[in-house]
Amino acid sequence: MPTAASHDAIVAASPRTDVVELDADVVIFDISKSETAQIFHVCDQLSQWSPFMHRQYARWAAEKNLFGDRENKALQAHRALREKLRYGKLDELFYTTASVKDALARAQAVLSPEDLAIERELFDALTPVVLPLIESKKGAVDELRAQVMGDGPRLAKMMSDFVFFTEMTVPKEHVPLWLVPSPDKRSGGGGYNGGQMVLEASDGAQDILLHESLHFVLNRRMGDLKEEASACGAGLDAQTLSEGIAYALYPGIVGRPSALDETIAHLAYENRAASFPYVRFNRLGRALVPLLDAALRDKTTLTQMLPAACDAWKKVNAEPWPPTEAGPGSL
Repeated sequence: MPTAASHDAIVAASPRTDVVELDADVVIFDISKSETAQIFHVCDQLSQWSPFMHRQYARWAAEKNLFGDRENKALQAHRALREKLRYGKLDELFYTTASVKDALARAQAVLSPEDLAIERELFDALTPVVLPLIESKKGAVDELRAQVMGDGPRLAKMMSDFVFFTEMTVPKEHVPLWLVPSPDKRSGGGGYNGGQMVLEASDGAQDILLHESLHFVLNRRMGDLKEEASACGAGLDAQTLSEGIAYALYPGIVGRPSALDETIAHLAYENRAASFPYVRFNRLGRALVPLLDAALRDKTTLTQMLPAACDAWKKVNAEPWPPTEAGPGSL
């Protein structure tokens, strides 16, 4: 979880003009369009080190035939390092307002010489490839920042509702929020990992921010979610439970009404297994929409909702997969 010290480090890393604060009731988002963070994010997604990487970046690179041997080797080495380190060190180092040069210099105190060399080569090899994308999407990122700032009152209200729902006393703290480009405005997402919140400039980004903000609060109940998932059984785990709740919010409640149905149909069309994470998240999310909608509306709590969430998962898990009708959907 970010601390006051990490906030100070973010702000001190470069001129204050890069960071804009948004007071969202229980948190203050430190919003940045840092070029270093944008380069790292695009490269990290391109490496496809996790099934949760966003595929529009790889599609963009493949369509433009951007990679030669050097770029592919740099991405492969980063992928292996990411698989080893997971979230944490690299996110803290390279989601930063510092320049690439300064970020790499600071990384010397954190990474081994071998790991530092991998990240240095990643930036050296891929920056010329991804900078044209970043330059072409500056307007979209600027527009997203204006939209997020303008949506502050709604975000603050939802954050207050999330805190009540999760029954958590959340000390007001700064959360870094990095705005990054997406090559396809119709396809984007966000994330809250390694203490960093990231939002891609794409359609529906403001609602995606609500999804990630709910994760920020739900993470404080992860121990309880693990216990509940274990007690529920039927293959439920804490990540699926947490993601199901967040997917019920967006795209279930605040997104397009048909979005979950379309995504589920698309996943079936792709022949994804029932065990595939996004299949699990979306199916449970769809089942939890009426439960979460009622909880937020009627001011009931996560603890009160969890038994019904378990029942919803058992019903979902017992249903046949794939469904009898599946099409390409909208992804």
